[in-house]
Amino acid sequence: MFTDMVGYTAMAQKNEALAVELLEEHRNLLRPIFRKHKGREIDNPGDAFLVEFASALDAVRCSVEIQSALKETNTTRTNERKILLRIGIHLGDVIHKGETVRGDAVNVASRIEPLAVPGGVCLTGEVYRSVVNKIQCNFVSMGNPSLKNVTTPIEVYRISELGVGPAVQFPQRADLPKNRIAVLPFTNMSPDPADGYFADGMTEELIKSLSGVKELSVIARTSVMKYKASTKGASEIGNELRAGTLIEGSVRKAGDRVRVTIQLIDARKEDHIWAQSYDKQLDDVFSIQSDIAERVANELKFKLLKTEKQELERKPTKSPEAYTFYLKGKYFWNERIEESVRKAIEYFNHAIKIDPDFALSYAALADCYSVMAYNYQAEPVPTYRMAKYQAQKALELDQGLGEAHAALAHVLASCDHDFALAEAEYKQAIELSPSHATAHQAYHHLLLFQRRFGEAEAEISKALDLDPLSPVMNLVTSWSLYCRKEFESALDQWNRLREIDPVFAKVWVGNWMVIPPYVQLGRLDDAVREMETLEKEGEGTLRAPHSPMLVRGYVYAALGKAQESRKLLNEAGEYQRLERLSPFLFARAYLLMGENEDAFRWLKRGYEELEGLFFFPTDFELEKAKADPSYNQTLKEMGLDQILMRS
Repeated sequence: MFTDMVGYTAMAQKNEALAVELLEEHRNLLRPIFRKHKGREIDNPGDAFLVEFASALDAVRCSVEIQSALKETNTTRTNERKILLRIGIHLGDVIHKGETVRGDAVNVASRIEPLAVPGGVCLTGEVYRSVVNKIQCNFVSMGNPSLKNVTTPIEVYRISELGVGPAVQFPQRADLPKNRIAVLPFTNMSPDPADGYFADGMTEELIKSLSGVKELSVIARTSVMKYKASTKGASEIGNELRAGTLIEGSVRKAGDRVRVTIQLIDARKEDHIWAQSYDKQLDDVFSIQSDIAERVANELKFKLLKTEKQELERKPTKSPEAYTFYLKGKYFWNERIEESVRKAIEYFNHAIKIDPDFALSYAALADCYSVMAYNYQAEPVPTYRMAKYQAQKALELDQGLGEAHAALAHVLASCDHDFALAEAEYKQAIELSPSHATAHQAYHHLLLFQRRFGEAEAEISKALDLDPLSPVMNLVTSWSLYCRKEFESALDQWNRLREIDPVFAKVWVGNWMVIPPYVQLGRLDDAVREMETLEKEGEGTLRAPHSPMLVRGYVYAALGKAQESRKLLNEAGEYQRLERLSPFLFARAYLLMGENEDAFRWLKRGYEELEGLFFFPTDFELEKAKADPSYNQTLKEMGLDQILMRS
């Protein structure tokens, strides 16, 4: 936190005695409030304070109390005796050197403080995301103002209830690329609220259509759906998604007629580039999507390739009824929980029954079966086989479906372990749909497993760029950083996940994926804390009742409590197959204790039981085991010797 008295220099020149008196009063008022909120005074240069807090929430609560106390004090004072402060708060690392501190957090806090109105508080996006659901304040985005000596764009918020005078206005960023597009959730204007699935489906299908245009970078559905029913303005959303162009609109479905109203917006200026209304029969809805995509390309001065134009103009089905079932299926598929995925399968099968040549529905079924197999919601091998059949059927009907190639690649990698063919399918999927974030993410898993870290980093970076607000993308990025030995960055990314989606993070907070970075850094107290959170919450990826037992066994192995660890691991092992506990986590625990025979046994078991391969222990975890003669033999038995023995 950085605080500064408003107008102090001018006051000192005009009436030095009064300035000194008010300066001392302000110090006496602020210091007890700092201590109350666990703030540590680092520096007090002139009329300013630099204060460090244990948490962003403590800092914001402290700032609110300070400004509230000063407001009450000022009510009985003349104008010349009023004490007004500006406060800036940033979240980041500080470097302690003797009695002074340095670092990005100090610099940024001091740069945003002048943006606050007198009596007001400004905070960066990092702080906002940490406190937004934890304190009763209204926050208003001020965009991404230019800050002296700060090159990285930083969004700034203000607390609207605090301060006197109008808020400072800043021009929006001019560097937002116009070819980076966000299709905001269409508003459902239908008489029947239950037709909301149709508006969501139109949003997703337009995203998919635009994703096939190579000149465009299209934000994924997961991120744009965060703005459903949002009151944020175009420039604010553009800055948050780093998108220079937005598409927004509404859908009204009544019987067999559809009315779609669409607007193309320059997020940098909040100017409307183009607007259009369509009033069509339901069976002509595809012409709306293709026309919108073509108009967007034309307005942004991008020339469509002949193949792209042909793809946009192709109708996926001739049956409006089949398409309606497909959109209903996508609606439930996007909820991702087991019950909804099974319901989605029913709708996709209805669509295929009406139109047996509806390739998109086969591709969607492949995704459903794959996720059920991956999450052990059904017996993995036969379920993956069904996913493969559906993906191949989709490609028999339409070789141009990027999502079908991605679905087939997932089965080839996760079940068949045919990594060369899987890679070819992933590349084809990305070639057809360059903005398909999930394809980039899944391809990254394959590259990560093969120890092709540079290529893997490029793919997950692209996925996160296309879907920046997706909790899954942030989770996977955190684990990817861990596998590349970037442990601090992995934890930073995990905290970013917590900021983006507190509900998701609460479910995943005890997940074992956050514990290994602490173990590798030697921060065992933090590892124990996360372990205890898992036991308290009873949640996480490993949802089975005996998950905490396995995680505790891993943490005890890290703590050097080998006897206690073995006891827990043996007990958890009795439940492993029934409850689908992670074999690779068992292996990690035994590797920490140097018990290679058991580690290798669990590695083979995880590989045979089709646990996600990107959870396979990485090089630094296997380093000590490589000297064991059984190591190479184990890899050969799994058919991984050509991939992992070279790493």
